Amino acid sequence: MNPRKLKPFLKFILPAAVVLLSIKPAVFTWDLMMANYHLWNDNGGSAGHMYRTLRARPSVYRVYKKYSRSRIDEVLVKQAVYSKHNDNINIFDTFNAHAEELALSRFEARFKDNFYFRYLFAPGGPGNRSIAGNWQNLDSVSLDILADPGMNALTLSLWEKMKWPAVLDGTFAANLADYCRWKGNTALGDYLEKTAGKTVGRPIGSSVLRGHDARESLLRLGEILLEKNKLTAGDFETNRLENGDFEKSNGGFERDWYLTKMAGREPYADGSFTMGPDGAGGNRYLRIMGFYAGNVKGRSRVRGGAWAREKIPIKKGFYIFCFDYLTKTGDENPSFYLWKGIDEPHLPGTGGKWKKAVYFFNNASGDHTLLKPFFRMWGTGTVLIDNIYLARITHPRFVFHVPGILYVEEWI
Repeated sequence: MNPRKLKPFLKFILPAAVVLLSIKPAVFTWDLMMANYHLWNDNGGSAGHMYRTLRARPSVYRVYKKYSRSRIDEVLVKQAVYSKHNDNINIFDTFNAHAEELALSRFEARFKDNFYFRYLFAPGGPGNRSIAGNWQNLDSVSLDILADPGMNALTLSLWEKMKWPAVLDGTFAANLADYCRWKGNTALGDYLEKTAGKTVGRPIGSSVLRGHDARESLLRLGEILLEKNKLTAGDFETNRLENGDFEKSNGGFERDWYLTKMAGREPYADGSFTMGPDGAGGNRYLRIMGFYAGNVKGRSRVRGGAWAREKIPIKKGFYIFCFDYLTKTGDENPSFYLWKGIDEPHLPGTGGKWKKAVYFFNNASGDHTLLKPFFRMWGTGTVLIDNIYLARITHPRFVFHVPGILYVEEWI
């Protein structure tokens, strides 16, 4: 082509070339910003952005792991399972070989009990019958995928290859069925219950699961306190815990509560727990579930549950901490913890009925300056928590001399 004829087009070609060349770094920058945004806010939207930036530049893993290395690894493995299942892409093959932190071998050790990851990425893949793991030790990646109805075909296919249904522990399967229904995957929940051949605990009707709203709960608390301590509503400050009845969204459940597990790392044994918002009949509450507690001699007992993000300042005096709770299986062994140096009371099972726990805490010495409630379980099954109330007692003659007093009362 004659250069003179090309000249009039250069004013269009050159800007277009600049734009095209700038698109790739712009997309990378956008993905990097969005991945950091989602990780900072812990809202679960980081996977795709992280994967694209790591594929382009594996070194940015060091940027992401400052949030939580274990959480970043979970996001990557979940993305790897979905990519392998949907597009038959092994994302580890797309990372540069020199990126040791992103090597498949490191993830194999970290996710040794994740049957999705092991069967899709271990040598020989799903056909390798020598693959073994503690499949009941479910991590957050497995729980997320089990909750997704769109992944049921993969789940059932892998279970068939693992011959898992034939040897599945009935109690574990029933707990997992309860989890799947909670998360909306009723098809897998029905399959698991049929496989288990049982339900854990007696069936709980929707009217029972609804529980009690905050007004009903306060009325029952008033009856208990008047009967046992001659206290009335005027003898307390207002509730110090924001959104104790779980009815306000105020930015999302995760803004107020987060999952904490003492499991799977030294000095603890292996264990599987999760928590999140739940509700029935228009009433919302907190659910905590345990699937596996692999306590062994020489390792600390496992436990997991929901910890409030808010630290609540307190003064000298006497405090009341109360809440409604329900246990389903009888194997949960729930407890609550207010802060280090304060006793951690364990709660009796409720047999699938709501009960009210009322705890009086003695801070007359002023040794404790803040509280940070933590509900947890040491076994397996389901615990529901609702209508949490924390307040200082203002009655001048209300005094006791032991560290704490716990009542567990029926709803009458």
